[in-house]
Amino acid sequence: MPQIFTFLKLSIIKFYLKRLKQKRANSDMNIKEKRAIFNENLARFKGKPVKVKNVAANGIPCLFFEYTESASANKRPLVLYLHGGAYIKGSVHSYRSLCERICHYWQADVLAVDYRLAPEYPFPAAADDAISAYLWLAAQYPQQKIILAGDSAGGGLALAVCKKLIEDDEQKPESLVLFAPWADLSCSSEKMQAMAKNDLVLDRTELLKAAKMYAGKHPLDHPYISPIHADFRGFPPVFIQTGAKDLLLHDSERLHQKLIKADVNSDLDIWKNMWHVFQLFSMVPHADRALKKAGDFVKQQA
Repeated sequence: MPQIFTFLKLSIIKFYLKRLKQKRANSDMNIKEKRAIFNENLARFKGKPVKVKNVAANGIPCLFFEYTESASANKRPLVLYLHGGAYIKGSVHSYRSLCERICHYWQADVLAVDYRLAPEYPFPAAADDAISAYLWLAAQYPQQKIILAGDSAGGGLALAVCKKLIEDDEQKPESLVLFAPWADLSCSSEKMQAMAKNDLVLDRTELLKAAKMYAGKHPLDHPYISPIHADFRGFPPVFIQTGAKDLLLHDSERLHQKLIKADVNSDLDIWKNMWHVFQLFSMVPHADRALKKAGDFVKQQA
């Protein structure tokens, strides 16, 4: 009976996602309207009862999620989280549910960064904000290990931030956790093009528009914009988790292979029949199971 209930729930969600994608494709929404709908949809997800406060990290607005069930604060891992939204949508408030659940399941404190969005603030604004927040976190909590995490655009941003920290000889994170990272903003791989018609969430044309907004005057193959082109030597361990039905699946597969070739400890975790950043969907059992599995990786690194 539970399996039937889960199947029905997944079927309803998939139908809803298809309708939502069709609605977006058949409309001429401006950027403000797209952001409002994105935030409204993410607000449907449920979180966990954790302590949350506003923080200014080197002047960058953030939300800090505190895991209060453990008294040993100095031993808890710290997660710096970078949200998705194709660099043009999303905020720490729309991602509150996911960050609360990460805080709960990983038994970690989470700093979610409200980085600036394109097209108002193209590259390198988001990366600058994320790096400033990371350096603040490292200075404020020198005894705790930092995990750099993010989904979709936030996953690609996490890779760029880690690369910059290594290049600048700054303290690098203990590890990275990436949910369906957007690593190639050209969206040009043949496998991605083949999967485009069947994706429940993402539209390749919309992604390319967002990519150009974010890149601005810079080329899409810039390694800080499309980190698939970066040199990953010296990176800490990386855990990549994605759905098998995700339009960005090939980004994860290519990234995993490049990390291995650079002698980086990389783990690729693909979930059958799951869509883009399914971890957001608190009502789906697979989402919390996936977060717990990612949390096991985090605890192994601590």
